[in-house]
Amino acid sequence: MQFIDQAPAYKRKSITFAKAVAQGRARVKAETDADRLAVCFRPDLKTAIAFDMDIEDRLDFNALSTSEKADLLIDELLPKFCHPDLLPLTGRSAWHVRFVIDGTVERTLRFDDRGLHDVSHEDAWPEIEIETDILTLLAMLRAEIARFHMTKPRYPEVPRVQDGEEVMDEDVTGW
Repeated sequence: MQFIDQAPAYKRKSITFAKAVAQGRARVKAETDADRLAVCFRPDLKTAIAFDMDIEDRLDFNALSTSEKADLLIDELLPKFCHPDLLPLTGRSAWHVRFVIDGTVERTLRFDDRGLHDVSHEDAWPEIEIETDILTLLAMLRAEIARFHMTKPRYPEVPRVQDGEEVMDEDVTGW
């Protein structure tokens, strides 16, 4: 059996989400409207480079376990890419995303108006579940950072809420 990082498919350091799914390197389960969450994910290249340089100065990322790598990304990088002010554009007040990494590491994240939070200890039902290995997860993240950098999408305008008006999604709040 080949080690995962020696397999030919893993020589590339970047792969799009669609290609990873098509090649069987990632599986996704998602509700039909889950693609709306993408508007809140803005993976800025400068932020990614700063994170990379900081990590390089502090520790050996490759020596970390999958669990430690996942926690580092969740705690220090992904929150900088997620923009809660754009949440109203998704039609929901909160989203849950579960990552299953290397078949053994599970992390459930809640994205709401306060930002991104690890809620793995709660029994939250995810709207999106992504199952992959750590190398593919990192490669998909690199591809998305590159795509974002090359396309430089404008920052979306969020409709202003009138005084006294609340924007709530009944499916999420139960009201």
